[in-house]
Amino acid sequence: MKTSIISTLLGFALAASLSAGGITIMNAGPDGILKFEVTAREAKMDFTLAQGSNSGSFVLPDEKATIKAYSESIEELEVPPSEKPRFAILMPAKEGYTWHLFEAKPSGDTWAFRIVNLSADTANILSSKELIEIPAGQEKKLEIARKSQINLKIPSTVNLSYEGEEPCGVVAFVYRHEDEWKAFLLPDR
Repeated sequence: MKTSIISTLLGFALAASLSAGGITIMNAGPDGILKFEVTAREAKMDFTLAQGSNSGSFVLPDEKATIKAYSESIEELEVPPSEKPRFAILMPAKEGYTWHLFEAKPSGDTWAFRIVNLSADTANILSSKELIEIPAGQEKKLEIARKSQINLKIPSTVNLSYEGEEPCGVVAFVYRHEDEWKAFLLPDR
């Protein structure tokens, strides 16, 4: 019995030392459902994501990984090893679609909210009745204390509020596609 507990603990410690941080894949790309494949070492995992959905967080091995979307117009994303959790976001570009890789910023067991502007334009966002200006390619962390403060509006296009329950960090990504503002929320874990 004692040997099996030690073996189990040793296995968890070894697995932790061989793995990198978590990654969440977000499909803000083409309409419909898209198949993805993640490859690291000899391991492969494939899954499908509808446009606007995400994979949830999963752990990569501690070495280079590749994320591939099954579409000829989308290049693969090389993901270097990192101990920090990240987001891999597939989204529209001027021509076709492109990948973006961002570091997550977990907040532990407290509410936190940040907004990342992925567009080439300044974003004017309403959050908790406050107007926030976020320059192109920048992010802004908002001081919040409760879930109801995790919301954002861009008049006539975006109106989002976080629906999760447990205290956590949340990140909003805003971008433009076909001259219209778009946004999505992800748990920042």
